[in-house]
Amino acid sequence: MTDTAGVITYANEAFCRVAGYFQQELLGKNHNVVRHPDMPKAAFADMWGKLKNKQAWQGAVKNRCNDGKYYWVDAFVTHVYEKGTLTGYQSLRTVLCSRLS
Repeated sequence: MTDTAGVITYANEAFCRVAGYFQQELLGKNHNVVRHPDMPKAAFADMWGKLKNKQAWQGAVKNRCNDGKYYWVDAFVTHVYEKGTLTGYQSLRTVLCSRLS
């Protein structure tokens, strides 16, 4: 999960394990810490555009592990509200393939 600026506020154990981070290493960092440089900027511009228009976004994302390896996920990003106020975003991800070895 992130706040409205994209700063990570929560990362579950499965995400941390796949990405090769301890949770403490991710909290407070911008979500792009796991973004692989091969990912086109247009994909994230599309994501933020949809989110700002109160739409969910889904797409394939290439992420970078802490050790530099990578993995692909199908990401579904939605809004998080508390008492009717937008407080952030959550991304539900399914690993598609990885280059972990």
